[in-house]
Amino acid sequence: MTQSLLQNIINGGENISVEFKQCSTELNPAVYETVCSFLNRTGGYLILGVADDGHILGVNVNCIDSMIKNLINTVNNPELLNPTFYFSPEVFTIENKKVISIYIPESSQVHRYKGKIYDRVGDADNNITNNHYLINNIYLRKNREFTENEVLPFLEISDLSSDTFRKARQLAGVLNDSHPWLTMNESEILHACGLWRKDNQSGKEGYTLAAALLFGKGRKNIRKYAPYYYGNYKIDIENGEKFVFSITYRDTDEKVKESDKVLIGSNTQLDRIYTIIGDNVSDNVKEHLVTIIKTLYIQPKQNRIDLIAQTKIKNPTLDRYIKILKNANIIEFVRPDKTGGYYLTETTKEKLVR
Repeated sequence: MTQSLLQNIINGGENISVEFKQCSTELNPAVYETVCSFLNRTGGYLILGVADDGHILGVNVNCIDSMIKNLINTVNNPELLNPTFYFSPEVFTIENKKVISIYIPESSQVHRYKGKIYDRVGDADNNITNNHYLINNIYLRKNREFTENEVLPFLEISDLSSDTFRKARQLAGVLNDSHPWLTMNESEILHACGLWRKDNQSGKEGYTLAAALLFGKGRKNIRKYAPYYYGNYKIDIENGEKFVFSITYRDTDEKVKESDKVLIGSNTQLDRIYTIIGDNVSDNVKEHLVTIIKTLYIQPKQNRIDLIAQTKIKNPTLDRYIKILKNANIIEFVRPDKTGGYYLTETTKEKLVR
């Protein structure tokens, strides 16, 4: 963030992704309601020390450190904000007054502040806790946009690396010697980070794909759940105040593309697909079945319309091929409603990556 960009944001006024708070000496609960709303919607800028009309009021310079500390402690406390999150507040001088700017990205999780769910509508933060329709829409949107939210019911703690958890605790301890992770067991850490969830659509519950990617034990084990896993990770400590742990997954980098080609396009891989299909169909049909399997391998959760667009196989032919694959337990349709789609079964995925 640059000062000129911040000034432009302030000049633009409040909207769905910009919120001003006066907060000259302390933070009020409305600040965290906005944090929760931005996380649940599309993210945004929370700017402290500015009136609703954009007038610069400023933050008391003697209160800045305590305000930032309180903000960080609150958003990292799962009893207040759940799942927890981390931000990097920035302090700027505008019109000889101090303002605090906080960029809050859209989250892949649905967040609650003090047990309540907030969503951003226009320039307002709305409590939608009792509106199950709106809550359901948030889950649906995030499930479509963030594949790491996929629930993996068969993923267990034993599939995850205790050494990675140990490193995560060490990094957390570097930043805060009383960080809650230091006293949590592995399951508690995953729950606190939102890496365990229940899918309201399928009814499945368990650890998520993100848990497998971040804490998975060994590349082969991770690939059971994430066939396109690409083992490239980095751990950075920025400005001595926060750590970033990221993994490249389904990247557009050319190196990843080559990895994908090897994974799905090699003779060994194709032989496995042919073996799964068997010899009870003609060669022409088998080629189309291979196309469907490869499509669902690369991009799961395809409905009929998606499959027609991806495979160029039209109905009623596609329905006949789907029936063959379902009867052979090669693919499955995850219900319960129109947002569902076709997936490779766990048995099929295991045969492809072993």
